[in-house]
Amino acid sequence: TSPRSLIFSSILSIILCFNPLIANPSSVLIMPVTIAMEQPTVAMNLPDAVEAAVRKDLARRTQIPPEQFKIQSARRETWPDGCLGLGKPEELCTQSLVSGWRVEMTYHHQVWVYRTNQTGTNLRTGDTKTNLVD
Repeated sequence: TSPRSLIFSSILSIILCFNPLIANPSSVLIMPVTIAMEQPTVAMNLPDAVEAAVRKDLARRTQIPPEQFKIQSARRETWPDGCLGLGKPEELCTQSLVSGWRVEMTYHHQVWVYRTNQTGTNLRTGDTKTNLVD
């Protein structure tokens, strides 16, 4: 045997002597571990009042019946101000954080992105509509 393999076997023997779990793997207790994964927020968590407000506003803007729109996504957001981060230069916005929702609505190949407060009483849309790419 070479000096290298002799050193390796000596180190391995020392490790096994001082660590009984490695020497006797059957004595190792295996415990299940649950890892909390962040689940995507789905539309079902969207409050009914927020959904209704978005549908009503979008129907008014487009003249499409509100039930024709589908919720593409809905997730909680915290906006930087009372204008939900979409204030115009001449507009005065409250300077406090606003909890709310980001809601994407679709109709055929069109998407509208809304920002709302928690109850849907304050809502805004940045781009009126965006065409989806097939």
